[in-house]
Amino acid sequence: MRVDKSKISVKISIDPNFKNVIEAEIEKAMRLTMEDFKREVVGSQTLPKDNGEMEKDTFTVVEKSPNLIVGSLITDKPYARYQYYGMTKPTDDKPSRPLNYQTVNNPNARSKWLEEYEDGEWINERFNENLRNVRGEK
Repeated sequence: MRVDKSKISVKISIDPNFKNVIEAEIEKAMRLTMEDFKREVVGSQTLPKDNGEMEKDTFTVVEKSPNLIVGSLITDKPYARYQYYGMTKPTDDKPSRPLNYQTVNNPNARSKWLEEYEDGEWINERFNENLRNVRGEK
């Protein structure tokens, strides 16, 4: 018996709301991941800490555009950039100079406290786990 393959057809119907559901799940997983990331960074005790203001003013933002969902960890202190790069803010009478981090309040305090996460591995693993949880997968 010979089957004429030109007469076989398959029709797949996808719920029109499917894209919205998936996007909502991804956005929720991103929000959870960014909060996890904030806890990880603060918990690692690598942020320079004197009175804790920089930790208190570190927050997450998740922004959504038509084709992209972006998560950010933001430290909203004017001196955070100098702290991150380990240099003092230059003034008219003094050039920028290296900072010496005290480690009394955060024993691992240092500059570039996000460097170990730059490869994206920690974020990817955490995001995938959060997405599975949001979707109810085991």
